[in-house]
Parts: sequence; C-alpha cells; structure tokens
Amino acid sequence: WPRCLHFEDDGRFPNSRLAVLLYSAGLVAEPDQMEAHLAARNWSNSWRGGIYSFHHYHSLSHEALAVYAGWGRLRLGGPRLGQALEVQSGDVLILPAGVAHQCVQASPDFAVVGAYPDGRGWDLLRGRPDERPAADRRIARLAAAAVGLSLVDAAIPTPLPGVKPGLANIVTLLVLERYGWATAAWVTGLRVIAGSLLLGHFLAPGFFLSLTGAVASLTVLAFARHLPRRWFGPVSWSLIAAFAHIGGQLCLARVWLIPHDGVFLLAPLFAAAAVVFGTLNGLIVARMLADQPPPENAHA
Repeated sequence: WPRCLHFEDDGRFPNSRLAVLLYSAGLVAEPDQMEAHLAARNWSNSWRGGIYSFHHYHSLSHEALAVYAGWGRLRLGGPRLGQALEVQSGDVLILPAGVAHQCVQASPDFAVVGAYPDGRGWDLLRGRPDERPAADRRIARLAAAAVGLSLVDAAIPTPLPGVKPGLANIVTLLVLERYGWATAAWVTGLRVIAGSLLLGHFLAPGFFLSLTGAVASLTVLAFARHLPRRWFGPVSWSLIAAFAHIGGQLCLARVWLIPHDGVFLLAPLFAAAAVVFGTLNGLIVARMLADQPPPENAHA
C-alpha cells in the first residue's frame, strides 16, 4: 500500500485536499519500463530529468514521478507546512495538482520519469503573490465566457424549447481538461445561476431544467474523464454530456412539468440534436486543445 501524505494550503502554495502517494520500490528502475507502465495507465506526455531545486507546483495537472536512478531528498508542501521525504531508485511519487515540491539534495545520478494523467500539459508556478490571483482571473474569464455563450444560446431561435447548441459546454469541457472536474463544476454552476438571473428565469422552470441538465452532464463527465484516452476524448465527452443533459431534462419534465409518458416521444428529436451539437462542440474543443503549445519537458 502507498504511503499517504497530506498538505494544507499555506497561503502561498495551494497544495491539495488529495493525498500525495509514495509507492516505495513500486517499479523496476528502468526508464523505458517505467514509461510503458505509466502510459498503460493513461499517464503520458512523459519526460526524463531531475527535479527543480526551488519550491514550485503545477496547477493544471497531477504529476507522477518515478525514480529510475540515484536518490533524492525532497521537500513537499512548501517551506512553512511542508515535510522532507527521501526517495530512491524504484520509488514512484504521485503529486496532486497544487502540491509544492522541490529537490533539496540528490545523488549525482538522480533522475526521474515524469508523466501526467491523460497526457495533460502542465504549467510551472513558484508561489509568487501574483500567480494565484492570475489563475483565479483566468477561471473567472472562462466563467464569464460560459455565461455569455449561454445568453447567445438563449437568443438562437429553435423550433422546440430545449433544443439548443449548448455552446457554453465548450467552456465546460475546456475547463475540465485544463483545471479538472471541481473547477468545471464551479464554472458550470456560476453559468447556470448568472445566466438565469440575466435572462430573468431564476427559480423559474427553465432554471431548474438547466440546473438538472448541468448536474446530469457533470455527473457523467466525472466518470467519462477517467476513460482511456486512446478511445475517448473531447468529442466523446461532449456527446456523453449532451445525452446526459437531455436525459436529465426529460426526466425532470416528466416528473414535474408534464406528468405524462408522452413527453418521451420527444426523445428521438432531442437525441438527434445531442448527436449534432455534441459532435460539433467536441470538435471545437479538440481543435482548441490541439492548438495549445506543448510544454517544455525537462524538470518537475
């Protein structure tokens, strides 16, 4: 079983509510085998090298560090609330996004394989005063974009209420990929509430339909994001979320608004719309993610 370490937010480094996991002698200390083992479990975008000697963290992705040579003395959690930890050849360390880490001392041959879940890109933050507000502003801009797209959705005329392109889902999928499920849920909730206030629908049936669809889609995305990336990506996520959204709304309409099974006669029309708009939105997200520059892979 892995050793679990917990580090709280110290005001400078966010750390994480998730535990750091240390697998002692978890893998054969051979870099090719380590990369293959991690890739088989959807940890990719790998690199080989050392660990930076200054406190830093990654806000966009968790990180796996597999030691294949030498030993290193690390400090995890930052200078205030952190803890020293020694790793050696064969050890595997799983760092949740936000956890500060640095290499304090190491043998001359110390080297690790680094990898990221689903091959995500990563950033490098050092706990500077301006970094966390900047990250918060990026997320706030994405939330504002989601609200704006929901207003555009509402303005598009459709032959049947509820059949909408779901443009705001583009932002949800982008946030899910870049910042994780919790942030995507926060952005989606803000979009539903702010959009309904701006449209004058707050606490009206339309608000509860939108909220139900959002909760249903976020629920399935929480599981879909863990599916193998070889076969599942933004397009399949978008399709799954679109069907969950429509399904949730139809169920609420049946239970509350139209208590008659005839409401399900609309299911084929809604399903067709989910296929079309889900595919288009997913393709847009895939293109936007593909246009991101690759990270520099040298250190962790």
